Amino acid sequence: MSADVIVVGIAHNSIELASDTPCGTPVDENELPVWSVMTEQCARDGAKKHRAMYDELFATIADLRKGKPTLLRAVNRYNDWIGWPEGHFTPEVDRTTAMFIRVWNKMVCASAESHGFGCADLSTAFNGPDGLRPSADLVAADYTHPSDKGNEVIAQVLTAMGTELTPVA
Repeated sequence: MSADVIVVGIAHNSIELASDTPCGTPVDENELPVWSVMTEQCARDGAKKHRAMYDELFATIADLRKGKPTLLRAVNRYNDWIGWPEGHFTPEVDRTTAMFIRVWNKMVCASAESHGFGCADLSTAFNGPDGLRPSADLVAADYTHPSDKGNEVIAQVLTAMGTELTPVA
């Protein structure tokens, strides 16, 4: 692996909310989670279930770059559920999605940081400090992927973290 800068982005479909059976319950007729079963315990269990996979990913990358000057970054997940036009979500559902993403991001960043990665906080940049602001024009028409403006925000968040290459321990 010869890259000097490695950024790991965690896709939106890797979180428990995007599962075919979130919290062990099949999605509803609209292919959405059954919100009444989406509890904080389920969020913690889902994050815990995936932690080993992320530890392996970040450890593998760090091992491949050991001793080489490298900038290691991970980006956490922004909330593309809140404000999704087809969702028609209630404020309660918005709070549920924000809670799931907060729990997920805590796990991803803890895993990344334990392997020498800095973790860029896209969640706050896109959704505000409480995680409840819609991503709006920071996402493209599909309301999933970043728009040009969203990519500019991502670049600003990453740049603000610093750009110095340091040997990977």
